[in-house]
Amino acid sequence: MAIRRLTLIVALGLVVSSCAPEPQVEYTLETETNFLAGCIDPTSDSGLHVRLCQCLYQRLHVVVPYERLKVLDDEMVADPELKLQPEFVELIADCVIEEGDLNR
Repeated sequence: MAIRRLTLIVALGLVVSSCAPEPQVEYTLETETNFLAGCIDPTSDSGLHVRLCQCLYQRLHVVVPYERLKVLDDEMVADPELKLQPEFVELIADCVIEEGDLNR
């Protein structure tokens, strides 16, 4: 459930950030701000959840080209039941392991 929530948040962040007059072709501060604002609920999310959101954005920013993320976003908007792509699941799993301190 948390993975689906994080995935839908990516979609929300990209949709909001893509409303600019010119097409966006790379990650921007606005993309990060929108992503984190959609991912983190300051009234209820734990510190772990906040760290997971931050970790996921940082990994997406480094590993997934913006154009690829935009394609994933478009696919998820078109079909909210779409199965997560393996590359995305791997990033989420890495963040859970890292931020949940499961590397011990």
